[in-house]
Amino acid sequence: MARSSSTTDFEPSFTGTFYPADVDGAPAAFVVDLEQEPRPTHPTRVTVSMNMLEPESDGLRSESEMEDLDTLQAKMTERLARAAGAICVGFYDLRGVTTFVFYAKKKLTADEATVIVADTHPYESDVQVDEDPEWRFYIDALFPDAYALQGIWNRLIVDELAEHGDQLDEPRDVDHVATFPSNAAAKKAEKKLLAAHFTIDGLAAADEEGRFELAFHRSETLEEAKPDRFSAEILDIILPLDGEYDGWGAPIVSDEPAPKKAAKKKAAPKAAPKKKAAPKKKAAPKKKAAKAKPAAKKKAAAKAKPAAKAKPKKK
Repeated sequence: MARSSSTTDFEPSFTGTFYPADVDGAPAAFVVDLEQEPRPTHPTRVTVSMNMLEPESDGLRSESEMEDLDTLQAKMTERLARAAGAICVGFYDLRGVTTFVFYAKKKLTADEATVIVADTHPYESDVQVDEDPEWRFYIDALFPDAYALQGIWNRLIVDELAEHGDQLDEPRDVDHVATFPSNAAAKKAEKKLLAAHFTIDGLAAADEEGRFELAFHRSETLEEAKPDRFSAEILDIILPLDGEYDGWGAPIVSDEPAPKKAAKKKAAPKAAPKKKAAPKKKAAPKKKAAKAKPAAKKKAAAKAKPAAKAKPKKK
């Protein structure tokens, strides 16, 4: 089949944010475009999987392959964009296999998609095509859950503090805000947070959206994976109560005078996603957010740290 260049929806670029996860006991590295929204105009999901040539012992890509795989991804993204109006929404590494995910405007068969993907030497590609008009794979498998999404923002805050010379291993009061759909839910959360040794700073009346804001703090250090641990502790309390975590902020502790406070960054999944079950190849990887394992120990599938601009949109 000849490749068509008549498709006008041409978006070859890809901006991804990295996060680590655990898929059925195996480490995984996900890179996803957090800015994407499901598009009815792009109902066809194309997944391209290939065995890595020299994966690390944990099944993630090695530094020696990163550049080659990034180059290959760029080529496939451009080919699929030109021929089928496809966009790359993310990819993940798991058990020695890397899988790239696209959503196409044009309906394709697996054979047609394979021809468009074309030569992937020295890698052997397995191309699959599925109808997914609601983008369930993107929402359920690629998009980070609340824990992993907060882990992304945690790394951004810690990086910001470190840039200002913060002594991360020094304790300081870390401020948090969460909102709830009812006063009763906020009160239940307040009780649980007090039991976890947080200090409650105040419970505000319902805002214009009808949500009740609860402010609280606790003394913490911020080195290693400490922010992932305390944010996971908070999410464990508020999510069962339909709460939304609005992020945390903390003063800079350094030798410089008049410490500032790092901005809050929140984990607010876009209208979306609560992780559900998961892949084996065609389906979605069932993953646990890497709340217990620090991101620094994972091999990033693309970037070493997340892109600051890739912030999900709230609906």
